[in-house]
Amino acid sequence: MRFETLLPLTTVATAHTIMQSVNGRPQGSGIYMPADDSFIADVTSNSMACNGPPVGFFKSSSDVIEVDAGSEISGHWLHTLTSTGPDEYADNAWIDSSHKGPVTTWMKKVDDATKNPASGPGDGWFKISQDAYTNKTWGVDNLIANKGVQTATIPECIENGDYLVRFEIIALHSAQTRGDAQFYMECAQVRVSGGTGTAKPATVAIPGVYTADDPGVHFSPWNNFGQPYPDSYPMPGPSVFTCGSSANQTPKPLESAKPVETAEAVETSAVETPAVETPVTSEAPAATESTGDIDDCPADDAPETSAVPEDTAAPETPAASEAPVAAAAALYGQCGGLGWKGPTTCSAGKCTKSNDWYSQCI
Repeated sequence: MRFETLLPLTTVATAHTIMQSVNGRPQGSGIYMPADDSFIADVTSNSMACNGPPVGFFKSSSDVIEVDAGSEISGHWLHTLTSTGPDEYADNAWIDSSHKGPVTTWMKKVDDATKNPASGPGDGWFKISQDAYTNKTWGVDNLIANKGVQTATIPECIENGDYLVRFEIIALHSAQTRGDAQFYMECAQVRVSGGTGTAKPATVAIPGVYTADDPGVHFSPWNNFGQPYPDSYPMPGPSVFTCGSSANQTPKPLESAKPVETAEAVETSAVETPAVETPVTSEAPAATESTGDIDDCPADDAPETSAVPEDTAAPETPAASEAPVAAAAALYGQCGGLGWKGPTTCSAGKCTKSNDWYSQCI
């Protein structure tokens, strides 16, 4: 898949993809062209930032794409390096429909966007859009429905200057096996103007934002019926940065506290502190008046404490009824995993462990 255009309405591509053009300009003009259109699986690789290493067939660019803060930027995905248009592969024109997973967009402020991809790896990344999994619909499902176009809004509160804009897809169709999630990404070189500069987003490092053991990276999307639509999905990475939210901004340094005025600087003659007499504490009255000396009341005359009734045992808790045995899982259905409360036997096949979170009847 590849990026066909990136406009301030742009077109992007990653995940077996590459950007083909930007505002009608050819590949490599404002978009880093990686070595190939394949995925990245090693989450510790520097290629996680802006795709494949700069070897073989690749092309850097001295161009940048001018964008306004608050405007939309869009990327168009196509299936392969040689794709010519959406009709070439029918429903797989943009990305294979089996590649279920989230779609995200990121930004990183850099001194010089034309140094992409060298300036990609490391800290400084913040997320500006996310389409993960809602109502049994994956971000990739929405991407395909939108004919491969992925759109995000440049935050209006960020500083002006050069940025990398990173488009990402995480394909989870094989992610039940540790290390088999497929990451597709591409970086565009942009120059932002019109930003207010009133916010400083909190940032993360790429690589570093994901680990191979993150629940949303090492994850099986398959439900009990062998369909890629689970009950929920734990989206990995930080939350989306939004202007006006302090939750995902780097806090400003506190101003130095003003020195406290010392007692010597205050005129003590202005207000005299009146002497306060300490009241004499009155004696507490005896709890019970006595007609004689205390010793006249021997301890033996004290009233006896009421006896505790013999039958005070706590009532027995009725035994919990046995939980009904769940029906056996169908072939290719889930039959185990951490937190799994469904069937643990198979009506067909054998319950086979894929990882700590997922076992399947196969």
